[in-house]
Amino acid sequence: MKLYEPTVAGEDSNVNVITRCGDSGSSTVAVGNSDVNVIVGTEEGTQGTALATSSTTGSSSTELHSQRGRRRIRDMTMWKCHIRKRLRNTGDSYISRTGITHRRRLMGPGCGCKCRHKCHDKISDAQRDRIFAEFWQKGCLHTQRQFLITHAKSRPTKPNAEQKCKKRSIDFTFHVAGQILKVCKTFFCRHLQ
Repeated sequence: MKLYEPTVAGEDSNVNVITRCGDSGSSTVAVGNSDVNVIVGTEEGTQGTALATSSTTGSSSTELHSQRGRRRIRDMTMWKCHIRKRLRNTGDSYISRTGITHRRRLMGPGCGCKCRHKCHDKISDAQRDRIFAEFWQKGCLHTQRQFLITHAKSRPTKPNAEQKCKKRSIDFTFHVAGQILKVCKTFFCRHLQ
């Protein structure tokens, strides 16, 4: 049995017609405007029976997909663990996996009036509120850590006669009105807690 090249039966038709030639002759069948390949057998026992195979392109694939049903699309932003993480990273109140309710992040009182850096005199309450809101509005742990890295710089300490002291010190700063202002560790930590 030989298979010949498919021919298209008409200009507007999407039918592939395949002709089979056997010992008893050949026959050709064209079915209406659809994406179906039709093969008509002409061998003994298959005369007059049409074998149809559907094409995987065009409208037939959408028909097959609609017959099976539609699988639900995963929306990871609505998962409980991701909602909890988003609330925690933005500083809002959330309930942990164990059921403990954590309160909303609030700005701490600061370092007090006895600070040697005079942090409260350098940075006003309105500027503190703005920095606090900017830090927690980032909402991404990576960008918040990047903020901490850029505002807390490590530097070596001055050499001392006794080498028992620490060898590195950390300078905590805030960028306010185009200036870099040095603050104490207590003010920096309570400000962003």
